[in-house]
Amino acid sequence: MDHPNKKTTGDTQTGRQTETTTTLAEIYAANRRLLQIAARLEESQLRDMLSLYKHPFQLIWINFLAGLSRGVGLTVGTALFLAFSAYFLGQFISLPLIGEYIAKLLDIVDAYRSGSLAP
Repeated sequence: MDHPNKKTTGDTQTGRQTETTTTLAEIYAANRRLLQIAARLEESQLRDMLSLYKHPFQLIWINFLAGLSRGVGLTVGTALFLAFSAYFLGQFISLPLIGEYIAKLLDIVDAYRSGSLAP
């Protein structure tokens, strides 16, 4: 007759399997959490921020170039928009009602350019 507190070989294997399964589940959960942390760090671009923090002149240079390119782009874009608008409005001069207003507007612009209208 076996002792009631004595575990058999089958019970030992089942206990080990349960322990192994629990350990694997913990490892899987930890791995999943580490992957989430790695993805968030990659999204936040922490490495780039630390690099710019260590080299402040690089940050100043990047911001200077960004501002310069925005200024040039805005100037060129505005010039193209105004040129297109002037050309487009010039096509409407032949219309009776709108043409009169546009002709007056162009006369005012020409008078301002020639200097006869002082600001």
